[in-house]
Order: sequence, then structure tokens, then C-alpha cells
Amino acid sequence: MLLLKSIRVHYDKREAVKGIGLKVAEGDFVVIIGPNGAGKTSILNVISGVVNPSDGEVWFRSERIDGLPPEKVAARGIIHVPEARRIFPRLTVIENLEMGAYLQKDKTKAKRELERIFHLFPILKERIRQRGENLSGGEQQMLAIGRGLMAGPTLLLIDEPSLGLSPLVTQHLAGQMTQINREGIAILLVEQNARMGLKLANHGYVLTNGELVLEGTTAELVENEEIRKAYLGL
Repeated sequence: MLLLKSIRVHYDKREAVKGIGLKVAEGDFVVIIGPNGAGKTSILNVISGVVNPSDGEVWFRSERIDGLPPEKVAARGIIHVPEARRIFPRLTVIENLEMGAYLQKDKTKAKRELERIFHLFPILKERIRQRGENLSGGEQQMLAIGRGLMAGPTLLLIDEPSLGLSPLVTQHLAGQMTQINREGIAILLVEQNARMGLKLANHGYVLTNGELVLEGTTAELVENEEIRKAYLGL
């Protein structure tokens, strides 16, 4: 479904991503873990068209998409839920969700998506007329994911969804992401909570200093001695 070939990203003279390759199959759940500054967010930004790679290729369903503007990437079904939620704080919950459907021309489908989101995140239906800035951190994260789902994605890029959230809210959010994936939407997750990310996904990539140092099934990574010491505290 998604294939990255030898991706490099530079910010001025600093190389943030150093020849990374990864892939996501249809309906897959893939996680990228690694310390701060490893290049994880840069990879998602390259896929969604926010950042142009200095070298390498991005392929989605047999079409090369690197260099396309973000709106054209989104129109192909790749939707990015960025770090720090980035909701519209002065818009209400329903207005935020409607913004997610700006590419959706089928009103009936948009209505179905909205009902699905309210089933997945019932708290959003309760808060439907509240402004985004008045929601809790967990509710804002649910709103950010819900807004992404309104676009009808086939691949959802989710960046650090558990950041700043309590363990209880994080656990709840993990269950919701699992349900989204079970409904057929592929997920590429960047997550600082390695324990959670490796539990949710079926395949993982480990980055350090912009380089890919390990990859494999999450079952294999959980048994890796380096991963157990560095990320799982075991």
C-alpha cells in the first residue's frame, strides 16, 4: 500500500532522516518508535506532503506521490493526524469534524462517517456544541482523530497520540485505534509510549538519529534485548 525508498530529509545543513525505507500493507498497523529527534515526525510529514524529501521516493498504491502538495495526498486517502492535536480551538466539535470532510463530496457518506465517529467517541457527541479549546487533552485527541476519519482515509498517519495524556485515557485511546484498524483502515503510528505502540501494531520500525536500526514484527521487537532495555524497562 505504502512504500518509502531511501528517504532523506534535510533542514538547512542538518540531515534529519538518513535513507529510511519502510512499508505498510493494506489494513496494516505499523508503529515507528525511537527517541526524540530520531526523525519519526519528519517521516510522517514526508508521506503527507508537508515536507519534501531531499532524496528518495514515496509510493502509494503504485503511484509515486513525493512532491505532491498535502491536499492532493489527502485526496488519495492518506490523512495525517499531527502531533499536539492541532484542532481548531475556537470552532465547536461539530465544526471541527465538518472541516475534516471538506474533500468529501458525498453528503450521505459524510453523515455515515459522522455517526461512526460518534459511536467510536461518544464523548464527542455529548460535547458537540463545545469549542475545541474547552475540551480536555484526551477529548481533543479524540476530536483530532475523528476529524481525520471524516475524510474517509484508507491510511491514517497518527503522530504521538498519547503525549501528555493520563494512563487511563491512553488505554482508552489505544482501544479506539485498534477498532479503527479492525474496520479496515491502515494505521502508521508514531508513538513515544513504546510499550503501547508495540502492543497495538503488528510490525515496527526503530529509529535513532535519523537512521533505521531495527525492524520486524512487534512480537520479534518485544523479545529483542536492546528494545527491552531501552524502551520497555525490562
